[in-house]
Amino acid sequence: VHLADRTLMPGDVVRRMIKGKDTQRGYCRDIELTACVQVIGTKQVLTNIKSEDLTPLE
Repeated sequence: VHLADRTLMPGDVVRRMIKGKDTQRGYCRDIELTACVQVIGTKQVLTNIKSEDLTPLE
């Protein structure tokens, strides 16, 4: 199983479109990513874990 993730990255161009209104455009300056993580072998779920606090499993 592989997890593919495509989040916004700093520098990405973004555009907000609302029907009947002017389009807003800009770029992503900063991101904050949190996750809900389930502890392996249990039903325990930890919520709002900052992505920078996680380390990849090798």
